[in-house]
Amino acid sequence: MNASPLSCFCNMKNISYFEHIMKAFPRQYFDSLVQQFQADKYSKGFTCWHQLVFMLSWLLSPVYVH
Repeated sequence: MNASPLSCFCNMKNISYFEHIMKAFPRQYFDSLVQQFQADKYSKGFTCWHQLVFMLSWLLSPVYVH
């Protein structure tokens, strides 16, 4: 079994926090807002949902800069 490339940055505690936070953003409601405001109108593959997930995961990641 191959390990995920991000497995070194994640542990079960962070994943469960992330899942808990993502439940606060219902995907269907989020998609309806994106559609209403045409937020993905000019996107070329990196959607608003992907941006939200990326930014939240970055904020919760345990990566430290020395």
